[in-house]
Amino acid sequence: MSAFALKIIAITAMLIDHFAFMFDGRLVFELVPVLRMVGRMAFPIFAYFVGVGFRSTSDVHKYLTRLGIFALISEIPFDIALNAHTYPQYEIVWLEFGRQNIFFTLFLGLLAALIYKKAFTNWHYAIVLPLPFVAAMFLQADFGLIGVMLVFACAVIDRREYRLAVLLIGGLALHMPLGGNLMLMMNTGYIAALILLAFYNGKQGPKMKWLFYAFYPLHLLFLFGLIMLYEAFV
Repeated sequence: MSAFALKIIAITAMLIDHFAFMFDGRLVFELVPVLRMVGRMAFPIFAYFVGVGFRSTSDVHKYLTRLGIFALISEIPFDIALNAHTYPQYEIVWLEFGRQNIFFTLFLGLLAALIYKKAFTNWHYAIVLPLPFVAAMFLQADFGLIGVMLVFACAVIDRREYRLAVLLIGGLALHMPLGGNLMLMMNTGYIAALILLAFYNGKQGPKMKWLFYAFYPLHLLFLFGLIMLYEAFV
């Protein structure tokens, strides 16, 4: 499978996941955990390909800048979506700082990998290497410290089988607190993504990187628009 095909799967899974999250309470309850299980496929694919990008890009600093810019662009759509379950009983939450969107997680993981790489030629960088991980906890980035560590691992580990093994362990750690059947369901979706990544053929496919960047904030706004229509007509 090409990178393009896997990323299409990831954004589709993400759309399904966020639809279930935002419409929780408006859907048949039994559907929500099933849809969210499908959504668990998105993060490991995104994390993996940030690692691929780190090793293949000609300018890591530009890559890091793009992630940072979209982290800022996406924050208001993310905050609106995160609090969508309160609409229309409460006002729309335009901006809050209790939790940050997935681009912050990807940005911090890539930043840690860049600092790690520079530390090989300048030991002073080793002093600041913990800062992205501390920032992940302080900012409460999506998927938290474990998420940033997984992005970092995908960037600095060369062999595919080792990256997938680390992603597997990280996924178990991410979903362990859920417990019971919910933990099993979330891990099922997550592991399905790892199986697909095992079939990655190293080819890029069509070059549509801006589609994947723009899709994140746009789909959140689109889903909130659906909620507004739902509340207006149902």
